[in-house]
Amino acid sequence: MAEVVSIRGEPIAPAGVPVEEVVALAREILERAEAGAIRGLTICIAHSDDTFQGRCAGAISSYGMLGVAANQFHMLNVKCAEDD
Repeated sequence: MAEVVSIRGEPIAPAGVPVEEVVALAREILERAEAGAIRGLTICIAHSDDTFQGRCAGAISSYGMLGVAANQFHMLNVKCAEDD
């Protein structure tokens, strides 16, 4: 069977196996939220069963969040183009 990789080429962890990069980011966000440094949060979650979910909490500025999301999408495309 072929190895399944992400759009950036990293192997995709099987269900039930923690992804250390994801765990580290979640911990960082939790620490900042508990310290009062985060007013609002919008996230996109890729679940291990290949479903996706979006969640929002707190003070959300739709235009601000859209700008960040567009920038992240652009940076992903730039990274993929560099890898080609």
